[in-house]
Amino acid sequence: MGQATDHLSGFLKLLGVPTWSLKRSQEEISHYRGGIEYEQWQEEGYDQMSGARIEKFRQEGAFAQWSQSANPAMLILTGINNDSIVDMKVYCWLTPIALDAMERCRNDGVIYAFYTFCNGGASHRSTGACLSVIAAQLLSARAQGLAGSHLPLLSHAKEISRIADGDDDSTKVKAIGRFLCETTKTFARDETIYIIIDRLDLCEESGRDDIPRIMADVLNESSCVVKALLVTQWEYDWRLNEREIEARLHPPNTLWVDSRTQGYMD
Repeated sequence: MGQATDHLSGFLKLLGVPTWSLKRSQEEISHYRGGIEYEQWQEEGYDQMSGARIEKFRQEGAFAQWSQSANPAMLILTGINNDSIVDMKVYCWLTPIALDAMERCRNDGVIYAFYTFCNGGASHRSTGACLSVIAAQLLSARAQGLAGSHLPLLSHAKEISRIADGDDDSTKVKAIGRFLCETTKTFARDETIYIIIDRLDLCEESGRDDIPRIMADVLNESSCVVKALLVTQWEYDWRLNEREIEARLHPPNTLWVDSRTQGYMD
């Protein structure tokens, strides 16, 4: 175990996230969930994604098709907060779908990685930070296997560490994206892993488009079945290019999209 931990720590340093830990990550998510539940409690009379409503959502439409697919697949959910309270809301009303998916993975012992752009300061809005933390979570699930020293992984990690902070950010993002693709190749063909990204709309501007592209590359190159779930809040000045992402995916990998508007409780 000690050697595996040392290997993981070495990769985290090369990725630029030496202080990341699963325990801290879970504490931050718990705080994030608490904020969402408090906001839901304040919004009396408005539709909320919780309890039976989440269960119903999971069993219909794009979510059901995405989750039941035997092939790698990406689902992009767009939440549209109610017009009457949109200026007062902090959270996206569909974020509970992402949190529920993560919780189910954890309870079922399924390998997953979760990241939200809505939790924390400016550093949390970084594309590179998102991809590095996702890679860190997947690596932690493979800690024992790292003791065997995956040479392609190590090569890509060293490439990232050689890129100075002052260099073109896109160069580093591409390098981390390649590392993430290589990480998914360490999983067995019969395994399914989930990558869940919440509040893509709050990512730095360039990353809003980069992350779905990189997720498409991950789906195409992984040795296992990767299910990517991206949740975003609807924005007036930004639209995801769904046709580009769909064209980027290699069949039989698929893209599913869905949008839901927050209404009023019956």
